[in-house]
Amino acid sequence: MAKRAVIPPTKSQNSFRCRTIAHRFLDLEREEGFPVTDAEYETLDGIIAEAESKLKVKSPDSKTKAVTALRNIHKLLSKKGFRYQSLRSLSQALKSGGSNCITSSFIYKAIAETLGLPIVFSRAPAHLFIRWRFKDDHINWETTSTPAGECSDEYYKKIFSLAQSSIAKGVYLNDLTETETSGLLQAHIGYMLHMNKEINRAIDHYKKALVLYPKHAETHHNFGVALAMKGEHCAAIEAFTTAIELHPLSRDTYNKRSIAYHKIGEKEKAIDDTYAAFELQ
Repeated sequence: MAKRAVIPPTKSQNSFRCRTIAHRFLDLEREEGFPVTDAEYETLDGIIAEAESKLKVKSPDSKTKAVTALRNIHKLLSKKGFRYQSLRSLSQALKSGGSNCITSSFIYKAIAETLGLPIVFSRAPAHLFIRWRFKDDHINWETTSTPAGECSDEYYKKIFSLAQSSIAKGVYLNDLTETETSGLLQAHIGYMLHMNKEINRAIDHYKKALVLYPKHAETHHNFGVALAMKGEHCAAIEAFTTAIELHPLSRDTYNKRSIAYHKIGEKEKAIDDTYAAFELQ
């Protein structure tokens, strides 16, 4: 097993001005040995402080003012050099200015929590975006497009070929609750560990994530992959099956389950899954 990195000395959590879900993201990275320093917390605090000084949203129920506020957050981050880059960790994003859909959405959410803006997370397959919630309506906002902008539910249905059953079950295009948001964070930390080949530690986070966010299809899939890597193919099949129930259009999950069935000698089921994956091309 790889050794954990040495965690650098840190200030007391209370010494940082803000405490948001993005700060918790940094906390978890640091706890798992990723190279997080006080500088990343300070950068995040600085972004939030600048947003507080520049963004005045007096009517959060106005769509026009909501879009203006979201555009101003995008402008603020763009001026600070933030651009799309497929970095997995928030600490790396804050160091380099390169952010993906996960890290940029968490920065938006940190600003929203501090300013009291009605922003929640929403998801499509392997994708996170933010949603400005009104009483009976919402604005979906893509944080990583150039420029960032508003997208309709129909856009996500078309681009991601979403199954209606997934939407009806609240797997995709729903507002994430605070509990689900915590689960999403655990899932992402698990994925980061998984990519670093820290499989047992990744599995620990996947398990925590699925308690908090049982409808997260991608975590069931990743959990299955991790179990298969340990040779636990029957347990992996169970995880893949749940992932398919939640997201029946995932070709990759059918392929992974096919391999797991093959490993335990269930050749007919393996062939069936191979055909199912082929039909989803």
